[in-house]
Amino acid sequence: MTLDSKEIDKNVIKNSRIFHFGSLSMTHKPAASATLDSAKYAKEWSHRVLCSQFTTAFMELV
Repeated sequence: MTLDSKEIDKNVIKNSRIFHFGSLSMTHKPAASATLDSAKYAKEWSHRVLCSQFTTAFMELV
């Protein structure tokens, strides 16, 4: 079972300061889409978005 974008609890992200994700969640859909949607939502709230597996260029796409 993988996370779908519809299952994201935006209040959890909104009430945090950092959003960290691992590269494994980016390997297959729908988890990859849910991860990107969550990262974009975190950036909207000016939270730090971290993933040590991706380059700075990739993170600028979020």
